[in-house]
Amino acid sequence: MRPLAAAANANDAVQDDEAELLRRRDLLSLPLGARLGRARSPHTPPEDLQALFEDAEGRRALLSEGRPGAREYAEQLAEALAGNPNTPPKLLAPLATLYPDAFCQNPVAPLLVLEEPEFATWLRSEQLPTLLRRADLPAPLVIALAGQAADAEVREEARLHVAFPHEEGGDWRGEARDILRTRAALESSGDAPASNAPLLLRMAALGLAPEWLLPEPPDPARLDALRPPARQRPGLRRAVLAQALAERRKGGSRSSPVTRCFALAHRTRTAAEVRAAADEPAWTARLGAALNPRLPSLPEVRERLSEDGNRLVCAAALDAPASL
Repeated sequence: MRPLAAAANANDAVQDDEAELLRRRDLLSLPLGARLGRARSPHTPPEDLQALFEDAEGRRALLSEGRPGAREYAEQLAEALAGNPNTPPKLLAPLATLYPDAFCQNPVAPLLVLEEPEFATWLRSEQLPTLLRRADLPAPLVIALAGQAADAEVREEARLHVAFPHEEGGDWRGEARDILRTRAALESSGDAPASNAPLLLRMAALGLAPEWLLPEPPDPARLDALRPPARQRPGLRRAVLAQALAERRKGGSRSSPVTRCFALAHRTRTAAEVRAAADEPAWTARLGAALNPRLPSLPEVRERLSEDGNRLVCAAALDAPASL
């Protein structure tokens, strides 16, 4: 390239950069309400949406300087961006799990994995169970999560989503039994003495969990050894149920969702406990709520669970008060 031509091109590039800086300055000098309007408009260019987000995050940092309005503005703008079809995919990924309502209504959501095949791997893994609760999560993304999610339990939950290809009208109880039994195998193995018996085996001995969950038929003598005299059973049942409910908080074994599921399904759970379980990210906890005999008396909870993204939870709620 000739020197004069190279100089001309460099000058054009400088002018373009200056024009972009001026345009960005004009954008960020707008009142906050006008910026929110731009964030919601599908006609706003992706680079402007990125600039608005970066500015809002900077304003959020001003909280320590006595600017509490920055938090509300940043939240509103981020939610608007989650629903804007022009938001760049790299920016949309962290917003999708934070604002699932807006994201699932975004018209580009079903197309993201076609535009960016790795989009599912960009989502925050710790928030995926909450996102998978939504029945309106786009099927292409559900299928991508079933194959690409780093966490095996997330992949399993994606395969259980109502949008994942499956046989309509299948035996949901049989499918639930297979999954729970596989998980239960981790907890019910071993030959520990009765005082240290796996929690699920103790629940089965006390009639708090079905024996079919155990990977092999249990030794009747061992079950008998775990059954105390009749007068002691009510107190022991309460203690075992409390232990099963505490497993999640203690960060117990991987199979603890199974014992928690049946503890939440037990008739002694209060209405408040069933409502709380229906809002948990873990689908096994929501399944316990759907199987609880109190569910028919909690129509708002039953309706919510019948619209759950997990097809087993949905089926259990629609069949209430049926149990496994």
